Amino acid sequence: MTTTRAPSQVGLVFDHHPLTAYATSKNLIAPSLVASVLERRQRIAVSPLVLAEAYCSLDPEEADVLDLLTGGALAGALIVEPFDGDTARLLGRDSSPTLTAGGGHRPTLATLHTAQLAVRHAAGVVTGDPAPLRKLLGPDWPVLFV
Repeated sequence: MTTTRAPSQVGLVFDHHPLTAYATSKNLIAPSLVASVLERRQRIAVSPLVLAEAYCSLDPEEADVLDLLTGGALAGALIVEPFDGDTARLLGRDSSPTLTAGGGHRPTLATLHTAQLAVRHAAGVVTGDPAPLRKLLGPDWPVLFV
């Protein structure tokens, strides 16, 4: 999936780690990244699979905080990209030979979709588990650990 980067209206791609960190207020990195993206008049892309993972790990009060990004006051900051039949085919079928050739564990569909969004938008990725994304995107792709 390694390609060159070009400018985009999407400044970052989040996996579930920064979304969970934002909602639980574990650190100030995720809210600071959201503010920085908004200041640059850009947006954050997320997979609906990632969003579901984040919500599943939150208690109701924390989910209310995440709701601010998904439908509340800060909803303009987030783009929830579709996961449709074409995306499923691309990620599930077409990437299979490439990903299984080197052995090891297959990445989750959420990780695959996150990597695809990073390439589509030529945007850096924010994650709490950089290894699978670095394997998919290459060592030079901007990946921020939270």
